[in-house]
Amino acid sequence: MTAQGTRSTERLLLAIPIRVLGLKSQQGEFIEDTRTVVINDRGARIALNQPVAANDTVKVINLNN
Repeated sequence: MTAQGTRSTERLLLAIPIRVLGLKSQQGEFIEDTRTVVINDRGARIALNQPVAANDTVKVINLNN
């Protein structure tokens, strides 16, 4: 947020189908088909059943393309 408390980019509530391929540092690989919740020009919030940590690696694939 900026100093005035407003967001610097617009958020869009979009449910885009995605596939998440992950590599967990302690537990190995996972694949999950899910969706985005919110997107903006800096990234997205996604719904995942699999918990991820700071050192885990994820790859996100747009299933619409």
